[in-house]
Amino acid sequence: MSKETSLCAMYYPDCRITNASNLATFCLYFDEVHLITPSDDARDPTKYLKGLPTRVQIGLIGKTTPEALKQGEALAEFYRFALTNKPLLGKVIFYEPHLLCSQVNRMLEKLHGEGLPAEELLSLARGETPEMKAFNSFCEKHPKISDEFLLRIAPTSLFLAKKNGWVLIGTVRTCPFP
Repeated sequence: MSKETSLCAMYYPDCRITNASNLATFCLYFDEVHLITPSDDARDPTKYLKGLPTRVQIGLIGKTTPEALKQGEALAEFYRFALTNKPLLGKVIFYEPHLLCSQVNRMLEKLHGEGLPAEELLSLARGETPEMKAFNSFCEKHPKISDEFLLRIAPTSLFLAKKNGWVLIGTVRTCPFP
């Protein structure tokens, strides 16, 4: 099946699919299921996750506040999901960087390649890049959301689904849909 005729989905609003039956259904129905990595330094998160050893140790640095512990557990669950489903990575499951990370990566590639046009640098400084507009629009529509992972994943999922024509799928009923 060619890329033009493949059926792709964007999972929303989490970086993992918690229900194994839902995961199996999505993988059977869609040619590609995309998720967003919560990592800030992910250029090719699918390739990175495929290259991980079978065990990963995660530690918290700094104060162990309730919020930091919650974020640490969410990160551990993300890695558990990725490692458990490692055979599907790059075949059916694909990870994408979150909006702000992909924006920085895109601009760095241009800077090291053909050069970054001044107007793009100015649009970054003004917060007028497509990524910043999508992020800010989401935050304006949902001002009560403060969860750091959700703020990375949800606006990115919505942005990429619209940009790429992917089907937006999810199983979390409490999350705002567009």
